[in-house]
Amino acid sequence: MGKPGESPPPAGGEQSSGPDPASGAREDASRSVDAKAAGKRGAKTIGICGAIFLVALIVRLVYLIESSESPTFEVPVVDAEVYDGLARSLIEGNGMGGAFFYQPFFYPFFLSVVYFFAGHSVLCAKVCQVVLGAATCVLTYRLGERVFDRRTGIIAGAIVALCGPLVFFEAELVGSGWAAFWSVALAWLFLKAGADQAPRSCRWLGICGALAVLTRPTFLPFFVAGCVWLAVALVRGSRRWRATSWSLANLLAGFAIIAIPVARLNSHVTGHFGILPSTGGINLYIGNNPDVCETLTTRPGFDWIRLTQLPLRQGVTGDQWEQQDFFARKFQTFVRTEPLGFAKGLARKALQFVSSREIPRNVDIYCFHEWSRVLGCLTWKVGGFGFPFGVILPLACIGFACRAREVPVPLILFLVLFPLSIVLVFVTARYRVVVVPHLAILAGAGFWAVVRMVQSRRWRRLTATAAGVVVLISLASVPGPFCEEKLDYTAELHFEVGTCLGAVTGSHGRPDEAIEHFRQVLRIDPGFADAHHNLALELEEQGNLDEAAYHYQEVLRLRPDRYDSLANLALVRERQGKPDQARRHFEQALRIEPTFCKGHYNYANLLLKQGELSRAIEHYEAALRDCPEYAKAQNNLKVALARREKLELALAQHTELLKRRPDHPTGYSNLVSLLVPLGRIDEAAERCSAALAADPQNTDARFALGFAYESAGRISEAIAEYQNVLQLRPDHAGARQRLEAAQAKLDDARSR
Repeated sequence: MGKPGESPPPAGGEQSSGPDPASGAREDASRSVDAKAAGKRGAKTIGICGAIFLVALIVRLVYLIESSESPTFEVPVVDAEVYDGLARSLIEGNGMGGAFFYQPFFYPFFLSVVYFFAGHSVLCAKVCQVVLGAATCVLTYRLGERVFDRRTGIIAGAIVALCGPLVFFEAELVGSGWAAFWSVALAWLFLKAGADQAPRSCRWLGICGALAVLTRPTFLPFFVAGCVWLAVALVRGSRRWRATSWSLANLLAGFAIIAIPVARLNSHVTGHFGILPSTGGINLYIGNNPDVCETLTTRPGFDWIRLTQLPLRQGVTGDQWEQQDFFARKFQTFVRTEPLGFAKGLARKALQFVSSREIPRNVDIYCFHEWSRVLGCLTWKVGGFGFPFGVILPLACIGFACRAREVPVPLILFLVLFPLSIVLVFVTARYRVVVVPHLAILAGAGFWAVVRMVQSRRWRRLTATAAGVVVLISLASVPGPFCEEKLDYTAELHFEVGTCLGAVTGSHGRPDEAIEHFRQVLRIDPGFADAHHNLALELEEQGNLDEAAYHYQEVLRLRPDRYDSLANLALVRERQGKPDQARRHFEQALRIEPTFCKGHYNYANLLLKQGELSRAIEHYEAALRDCPEYAKAQNNLKVALARREKLELALAQHTELLKRRPDHPTGYSNLVSLLVPLGRIDEAAERCSAALAADPQNTDARFALGFAYESAGRISEAIAEYQNVLQLRPDHAGARQRLEAAQAKLDDARSR
């Protein structure tokens, strides 16, 4: 019998079709417990995210405060200077030139947006970037939690929060911080889109992928491979082709929303429809050629300019895309004709990629220890071993070995294809740091795997793991030093800062500080030719011509092929009142580099001042042949051509005068003064010789003949004619003056 008020249980054990209040209560209680547990998990996740974000932000802000004493804090150098200049130019209303598409588009555009709202504040841009870096740490934690578990995610987030190279590059005006963020965001979105198959997730994935490629083109192979994986996953996960097609269409639409406007803008500015920068060709060439160490260690300055002008010297005078095609063809030729050399280069770059040390490019992270104790603790090297990469890489390998089956395909694709994209070009710390968040996730798994080995006392496996770690650390630390590591980056740092500060070499207009930095470079390395050259430029601008000439001569002692120093020395000699030496230096510079537009222009100006109109026109035209947009040369050429028209008119009138008055006392002097600027020196000599054949006592014709010989470079014959004039007329002041000048030229030529 049941309790009073209860219905008897149904016969045969069948359940009643009516509602069961007790069961409903249990379900409500269960849902309540689940909701409370979910709430606790959510609160715990938020707490962990907040803690990681706070630690990462504090570390980065402390570094930012410490590094404010660095000379590059407010004076961006090399690539950072380029991005800073492009952003400033854009918000100042100068529009986008071809340079905006020479390097990846996204970062200078982002910087211009920050500058627009923050008033050109470098500090504000850096604060934005360190906040982004802290967000990357949180996203790394969330990705690690999703791939493995919470405690693995915590270790991964902590590694990224305390990773010195990331802290350093996130505070520089370069795109590395954004690239690291996109790398984690893309992996997260690939996993999310593969799991929920939602069109919205796919659309955001496309947008993020386009922004990543616009930040670093090396994302493209990974993004394409990831999209193929996602398409396969969507097809396998759903039999509804319409839904799958709609998701993939949203992926393409998201990518196109970002990519097409940029490609059209590129087409409008440069005539090239695309989103990849035009530096692809030269970057491939720099890292893959028979003299790879020479190209990899080419520094900003004369040697870099010579490298970028290689297409011009080979006759390629088209736009930046045609010049990059030239470098791409040289890369292809190297791969085709020297496959063994190409393979050796890839192997060397692979060793660089796994090196525990941070490979420098234009700046060396280790040089900045001087201004930050935080950076010194988070990034250092002892002998060949470097921290933190020398620890992160072995832990990541342990994590992958222990939990390989749990690692999702997008992470594997990234850790294979992104490094390969870098190795194909060239390796540097700024490019490699992007993979740190992904390695940190595997390193977190590796850390807990080691902890479990210790807790379970699996000493044999722990010993084998330790042996593997030793091998990995040796592989990452023994090779090298590589050619990029052999340069003195302290001297180069001062050189780059001085170059940016200079009134002539940079845009900051602080020449006294620039001069001091150049002098500091020369105290460290007296053989730094570019420092001598830039110091001479600033001294010349300040009117210190003697010291400027000394430093130009030092450049030429160190590098006799420096045609730019020769041309600048010519300008100094001209200002010092030594036009003959100036002419000689200009001619020597143009023999070394016939396509030196500025040299042709400045030499033409000197020739114009000296009345050699025809030769001046030739050099103006030579400048414009190789630099068609050279506005100053265009203007001066017009002036010279107008003057030539006037000279030709004057010559026609003077010829008629001589026909009427062949005995004009200065007729032949005036005739030669008109013919020489027009370049008709032989005609001038013939006309004077004909007059002397009729009257050997004609001192005017003889003086004019001497001047014609002198203009033609026949100095000895000119001297003889001036002496003949003085024998006939000892009081001829013009002949005496020209004789002294010609004799000085002859003595100078003999002394050389």
